[in-house]
Amino acid sequence: MIRHLDLTLKAMLTGEADPGSELKKANISFSIPDEKWQKTGNTLELNVYLYDIRENQELRNNEPEVVRTPDGKITQKMHPRRIDCSYFITAWNKAPVSGGEDKEFQEHRLLTQALYVLMRNPFIPPVYLKGALKSHEDGIPVLAAQKSHLNDPMDFWNTLGAPVKPGVDCIVTLPLDLKKAVTGAMVISKVTEYRQEEDPEIQRKVVQVGGRIMDSADPSKGIAGVTVIIEELKLSDVTDADGYYTFDNLSPGKYTFKVIRESVEVKKVKLDVPNVDNKNYDFKLTI
Repeated sequence: MIRHLDLTLKAMLTGEADPGSELKKANISFSIPDEKWQKTGNTLELNVYLYDIRENQELRNNEPEVVRTPDGKITQKMHPRRIDCSYFITAWNKAPVSGGEDKEFQEHRLLTQALYVLMRNPFIPPVYLKGALKSHEDGIPVLAAQKSHLNDPMDFWNTLGAPVKPGVDCIVTLPLDLKKAVTGAMVISKVTEYRQEEDPEIQRKVVQVGGRIMDSADPSKGIAGVTVIIEELKLSDVTDADGYYTFDNLSPGKYTFKVIRESVEVKKVKLDVPNVDNKNYDFKLTI
């Protein structure tokens, strides 16, 4: 995934560069800019060095993501972790001086052009996404010249044995799918018991039930906008886009479930709450 991010950044920096600019023609390298690297090549280069990878804990979501599948099952999976990939971007002119212009001026111009591209694109355009990142067209954020995970840039350059150079810190935040999911049958009723602390013999049960209104010709297809009524309690709910409905805080008992579609009563069934004998609260309608 990180290799695909490198290729994505390279494609964006080149693709978004102004026509005829140094950035459009520059070599883009992801090597560590140490003394050995500095002595190789003879062109104008933009070095995009990945120096830090860490989780963005401010964006962590520990609540499981619940997905209902057409076959009536439930899949629970962990939300992706958000990973900050920090790059330090510097410009290097290894070519002989030409036209009487100092190397530093050319490097600064190249660095400015890269900064323009990064600032113009707070999210990586989908057209540049490579490999595993192609599935994240909803947006991969880019933060440039803002915060930095480099504690002391001087230590960075001293460690590399390189001259101190200006650079742009760039953080790209990637979603990391932990590929951990559990699939099982949907819970159609849930019973909660309450006891009074001062009198534990007294208890109260409340029940939550849920069901689905489906197309009888194709049970994988839920029907939205259908009203379900519990007649005795005068409670109602309307099915969502996938045909699901729920009722909360019911007392145990036998209730009449009435299904109304387009102002017409189409089903009327007496059911136990909570469910017994594995009976569910689903209904099939003819569309």
